[in-house]
Amino acid sequence: TLSGVAHLMPDGPNAELLLRISGRKLKIGLRADTPEEFAALPAYDVDYVLHGKGATAAEIAGTFNGYTRVVMGPGRTRGQSTSAFTQDALLELMTALNPFAETDPYTNIKCLVAVTTVTDGMATGKPALVLQTDKMNAFANATIDLKTEKLDIELTMVPQKGLGIGLSDLVTPYTKIGGTLANPALVLDAEGALIEGGAAVATAGISILAKRFKERYLSAKDACGKALADTAEEISELDARYTFE
Repeated sequence: TLSGVAHLMPDGPNAELLLRISGRKLKIGLRADTPEEFAALPAYDVDYVLHGKGATAAEIAGTFNGYTRVVMGPGRTRGQSTSAFTQDALLELMTALNPFAETDPYTNIKCLVAVTTVTDGMATGKPALVLQTDKMNAFANATIDLKTEKLDIELTMVPQKGLGIGLSDLVTPYTKIGGTLANPALVLDAEGALIEGGAAVATAGISILAKRFKERYLSAKDACGKALADTAEEISELDARYTFE
């Protein structure tokens, strides 16, 4: 089910918007070509709470405060999603860097958590996204300027043990995402570009990963659960603050 309420109120020459969207057990935007594929899709929950003021939609977005949260359970997906709720642009770019994408059309997802808090038009998450699959884990730190729609996202993928894929197969110069919300693009990462060869990855690569993502996320068996627990208190406070009177 998906429900939403938008309260638009005049505020002098501007308008004040309070938007609350909630969805439970959704499969919107996830690709399935057969009934069997649809049944295997992971379901996800979504919560968006955003408040802003301005004379135009862009001005309102540039003043947003609140949060966005997507939580996905286990299941199997094929190809990329087409839903904004599932951060499709980011997932498509992750697929471009995924060494398994060409050999296996399916992704067996264990869990996905995408959380950002929004303050004065700046959406941030550290991490903004945690994705755990049967073959790899992916993490993304993100800052999104809703005034300009500019993206600054750091992306890291960590292979599951015992698959014959090492860190050297995943660390590339393209571990950052820039551009805008409308046109995201992989960009060169100066640190990543310096990492070449297995020996370098075994040392410099690990240090870069550790610097970008707290060790508890890289080593945690339930990184999704940790991401939810770490943001629970702040999300609860924002949820209580931006309610309809």
